[in-house]
Amino acid sequence: MRNKTLRGRNQPRSTQASPLVRLLPIVGLLFLGTVAYWNSFDGPFVFDDLASIRNTFEVPISDYLTLNSFLRFRRLLSFTFTLNNLIGGSDVWGYHFVNLALHLVNGLLLFAIGAKLYPKLVDETRVRAYSFLSAGFFLLHPLQTESVTYLSSRSELISTFFYLGAIYLFVRTPSEKIGFVTSGLVILFLVFGLTGKETAITLPAAIFLIDYLFIARTSFASILSRWRFYIPFLVGGLIASFYIMLVFLRPSLNTGLTISPWHYLLTQSRVIMKYIQLIVLPMDLNLDYDFKASSSILEPAVIVSSIVICVLIGIGYRIRYSSPAYAFGILWFFITLAPTSSFVPIVDYIFEHRLYLPLAGVSLAFPMFLEWVVGFVADRKAVASVTALGVGTLLVLTVATTRRNEVWRDEVSLYKDIVSKSPGKLRGYNGLALTYLNRGQLDDAISALKQGLENVPEGRISTLETLGSFYLNGGRHAEAIDSFKQAIDEATRTGAGDAVLAQLHNDVGVAYRRVADSLESLRGQIAEQDLSARKAEALREARSALEKSVELYPEGLWVQDSLVAVIHSMGDGEAYAAELTARLGTNENHLQPLYCLGALRSLEERFAESVTYFEQAEKLDASSSLLYFNYAFALSRAGQRDQAIEKYRSALRLDPAMNAAQYNLSLLFIEKSDYDSAIAHLLDITAREPGNVQSHIKVAEIYLFQGKIPEARQHLESVLAVAPGNARAIELLQKIRL
Repeated sequence: MRNKTLRGRNQPRSTQASPLVRLLPIVGLLFLGTVAYWNSFDGPFVFDDLASIRNTFEVPISDYLTLNSFLRFRRLLSFTFTLNNLIGGSDVWGYHFVNLALHLVNGLLLFAIGAKLYPKLVDETRVRAYSFLSAGFFLLHPLQTESVTYLSSRSELISTFFYLGAIYLFVRTPSEKIGFVTSGLVILFLVFGLTGKETAITLPAAIFLIDYLFIARTSFASILSRWRFYIPFLVGGLIASFYIMLVFLRPSLNTGLTISPWHYLLTQSRVIMKYIQLIVLPMDLNLDYDFKASSSILEPAVIVSSIVICVLIGIGYRIRYSSPAYAFGILWFFITLAPTSSFVPIVDYIFEHRLYLPLAGVSLAFPMFLEWVVGFVADRKAVASVTALGVGTLLVLTVATTRRNEVWRDEVSLYKDIVSKSPGKLRGYNGLALTYLNRGQLDDAISALKQGLENVPEGRISTLETLGSFYLNGGRHAEAIDSFKQAIDEATRTGAGDAVLAQLHNDVGVAYRRVADSLESLRGQIAEQDLSARKAEALREARSALEKSVELYPEGLWVQDSLVAVIHSMGDGEAYAAELTARLGTNENHLQPLYCLGALRSLEERFAESVTYFEQAEKLDASSSLLYFNYAFALSRAGQRDQAIEKYRSALRLDPAMNAAQYNLSLLFIEKSDYDSAIAHLLDITAREPGNVQSHIKVAEIYLFQGKIPEARQHLESVLAVAPGNARAIELLQKIRL
């Protein structure tokens, strides 16, 4: 019975094909893979790209060249992003090129693995065709778009590259030569795979599965003959697993949700069923699924899902003799999915990119399924018929993948897709609104937030706060204050924490300060006494709100920062400075008074004193991007340009999205005549916020100085698309035309 799936020994062997013919499958895979993703190369940075990519921009290459650095969380992934930025800056083309190149190489590795495994299943006339179909299914399935087009998912691509590389090394090594050397090489691949993504930890189990089904042919005695290969994994397995859980997995574990491992496991039973459906029928693909947690094993969906999973695993084991390809696809799927779909809670319950590696094993069963379909329909299994059906399927998948990539090409279309498929989840509305805001489409941004406010009532506090910020950005101060106050009422009613309430009161204070600043535009239009009274009233309201914020969350520097600015505007700076100095003589934490004195002296343009205070504050806390930003500003005004650059870089390492730091840093590079560095920082801002007028104009000014007229015109036109009446952009364009 165990020999039923072996290739027929009496079947005719194919004649050796010419080298060109043998290259055709490889060329075909590269061609189809490129066609499927040709329209993804201009896809923007989206979703988590800010956190996973942009925070690598300020990391020097030398930081990666130590063993301690190499062992940090997903360090190889970060290294590739740093190289991308070093070579091409913020241009997304280079990032997409690397992602697609890795995907294509992974497809070729799967082709090579198939060429080693299919001879154990079918006659040699089918091996290359089946290897092609298997790799094609993996490369072209629409599910893979999230792993390839979503730049942050490069972690999957890197990890899978080393994973499949290790498997190819194993299957190409003669069974009698598999020993300590092979084991050592596989461990090396495993370590590199883990620096891409920690889910590579399942590699030893996947290799054991291949050995059991294809090499040992389910004979444990045969596997034991390769004990030299397995003993390092058995000895180090528990230690490595413990290390992975505590070091590699910790950054991605659930620290913000309250779901227990048990409830996460129940939820994943339903997630796995969704994954299976997406593999078989890849419809309604979604970057951000609205998947609710399960709370009981008695939920009908959990019961059904659990039964189906148990049945599938049982079938996989049952058919290990008769249909090893199907058994392999089933068992590989569950093994490789285990790190993210078992009992270890992760913040997001479901993501399509988690299927990237599992789909590799499923793909090896794809040609066998086609063979069954052809045999069922035509009662014969001619390789030409199987290949024709397979190629037709791959073409359909190519079209589907190209269409899915069209959605990814534009942030608005991507977030609209999320909102339409996950209307009860707030993240899509926030992403859509922010995209509109960055493009200068304030009314559309506000409309998106109001839609989220209506459809996601549990997110009212954060949505009202964001809505208020957008109103404030548009100069609609009264509406901003009203939104912030509604958020405060909601937070008070629901028992939100002090930090949340502090932030909201801070928002109100900042809004009133903006009101006071805006009143300057009325100077000369109304009586001076009336103007002063209205400005003083706005500042009093601002101070009251900010003092309430400080009372709720005194350790927050961002709270102190706003209060210092208002006190300075009210003319009470010296009295406040005396109060802060008195606090320095007590035994309390000196960070806040030192920071506030530094901020106050900067506002008073006493920059040498400001630098001294910030220097002392930094010794107490080196984790605040706001501290580094203000420290850098004081240093630059004190004439210490190089030191200011380093502090701005420190701020950006902590907060890559701090546009003000990027912009100020670019100004310092301009002073040093380092225009390339200045442009790199400014383009980073415009890549993240296409509607950032200030940065576009500064880039245009540099390009004009360098004589790069077309580049300057492009940025000025971007300004006028967002702000048609911008005087500076119009002035510079007129100079170009002259």
